Amino acid sequence: MKKYCFFIILLTIIFGLNRKVEAQNTVEEVLRAVEQNNPTLQARRQYVEAQALSFKTDIYLPNPMLAFEYLPGTPAEAGTQKDLTVSQAFDFPSVYFRKKDLAEAQINQLSFVLDSLRQQVLLEAKLLCLELIYARKQQAVFNQRLSNAEQLVRDYGRRLAQGNANILEVNKAKLLRLNLNNELIVLESQIVQMTEKLTALNGGEEMLFTADNYPEMDNIPEFEVLEPLTEANDPTLNYYEQQQEVSQEQLSVNRALVLPSFQAGYRYQAILGQQYNGFMAGISIPLWEDKNKIKLAQAQINWSNQAVARERTEHLYTIRRLYEKQQTLQNTLQEYEGLLSELNNTALLEKALRLGEISSIEFFMEIMYFYEAEDKYLRLENEYQQAVAELLKYQL
Repeated sequence: MKKYCFFIILLTIIFGLNRKVEAQNTVEEVLRAVEQNNPTLQARRQYVEAQALSFKTDIYLPNPMLAFEYLPGTPAEAGTQKDLTVSQAFDFPSVYFRKKDLAEAQINQLSFVLDSLRQQVLLEAKLLCLELIYARKQQAVFNQRLSNAEQLVRDYGRRLAQGNANILEVNKAKLLRLNLNNELIVLESQIVQMTEKLTALNGGEEMLFTADNYPEMDNIPEFEVLEPLTEANDPTLNYYEQQQEVSQEQLSVNRALVLPSFQAGYRYQAILGQQYNGFMAGISIPLWEDKNKIKLAQAQINWSNQAVARERTEHLYTIRRLYEKQQTLQNTLQEYEGLLSELNNTALLEKALRLGEISSIEFFMEIMYFYEAEDKYLRLENEYQQAVAELLKYQL
């Protein structure tokens, strides 16, 4: 029975690990995990909840006041005076409606603060995933090059023994192998560092992201179509637009606060065997306390209008820059794809070298030229993917 239970537990652990690896094998699944586990996002969500409650703390009536006075007289025959007062102060009724609308506008604005941070965190995670894919593509290419270099070392070793090569040619092959091996070591270190950073973004929970190909993407819309979409989903711009509504509501509150406030209650008084009781009422005279509040609210409206105009302009130029960047990279990438298809003649170079049609110097120059072009292509491919990710940040 114990063996049977142990076997079930072992299978559960194995399948659980498999599910974990599979769940983190795509960029989308990584982003879902980061959105759920990122400590910065978790803290900001709690902050938003606390701020939302704070905006609701000033929309109700103040607490009623209960006062009791017990005043023994001197001399004793003067008697004792007793006063009991129960009162309630309140602003002009429209103030509470305006404050409620203001609180709702401020709470709506908080959601854009959270959306902005969420986009930043998810974009950082996505760019890290793209960097990891780029590193793994490089790793695969370098491994193939290292395998070819090791074959060259063996071939030159045999040719040296046969007297068909010199030690300089052998050393060139060994140097190529050494450089490739060192590049792989550095690359593996970078992969470990990026994986650790991705794990940190995931709240310390291990990330086993193993994808080695970029995710498929839809065609990028024309700029005239794309720009309004990104503007409508830009949380920073939405935040400033919501600030306009907040400023307008604050102006309404300040105008209502200029109106008189009131106080009403009940008072009881007893002295020398006589009792007095009845209702009491009071009204404030709005002279000094709320001076300049309306001017302040109007100044805030002017500021929010200017902030929206500035942010909309910055948004337009940022999207235009990113759009043009990805178009340029796409065109350059296509040119390199055509070039690499023509230069991808490593096997022919090796055959020509074996047949003595080219010298070892020509071979190494040609092979390094091809490696440089291939590295440039991989780098451009990654830059293009990252430019598109930044351009389509609004979809996150």
